[in-house]
Amino acid sequence: MDENQTRKLKIDKQLDTTDYEFDEETKMYKVYKGSEEHGNRSLLRTVDETTFRENIKRIALSGLVFDALKIKRNRNIKFDLDTILNISGETGPYILYTITRLCSTINKFNTLHSDEIEAGKLPNMNFELLTNKMESAIIGLLSRHDNILKQSLKHNESSILCDWILDLCHATSKYYSIGNSVHELRFITTNTELSVTRIALAEMTRKTLISSIELLGLKHVEYM
Repeated sequence: MDENQTRKLKIDKQLDTTDYEFDEETKMYKVYKGSEEHGNRSLLRTVDETTFRENIKRIALSGLVFDALKIKRNRNIKFDLDTILNISGETGPYILYTITRLCSTINKFNTLHSDEIEAGKLPNMNFELLTNKMESAIIGLLSRHDNILKQSLKHNESSILCDWILDLCHATSKYYSIGNSVHELRFITTNTELSVTRIALAEMTRKTLISSIELLGLKHVEYM
């Protein structure tokens, strides 16, 4: 297997790792979650080579492009490859990762409630249920989107939009982090009406992030 065929991308997240390996027999990439070292490695999906390479291209370009556009025009750019590809930093890959988390949550909800969705029996959204500070923070940022675009255009300054995108990603990541510890604060809960409403918020956040990075010339990925 040559170097191109054995291309592997690893993203370390504490004890959790995602591995991509090429299978010569099927000509597909196998995507694993976890690691053999920690005994929690499992197959997530298989991906055709074209899709895999396109994802890698989008992730790499997001790091390069966003790193340049987030800097104000009157400041120098300090290029560091490790920094711009850091999934935990204020980078393009971090933004794409936030989008993939939202995609995954929405898909999970749709799978769990597929029968109700097909039958049209899901309750309506009720945004009065979104009362905690984290939800208010996300809603507040979304409400500023149009004004941020106007300011960025007015001042011919891409960093204004980039800063706002990062703020929205940070707010979303914080929501996920706390939800990992407090079940009631997750996007998907035992309260279906609340879950429907939170998923609507997740979908609005996902669409807004995607449309915003497209203005920067970037494309999202469905998974990382």
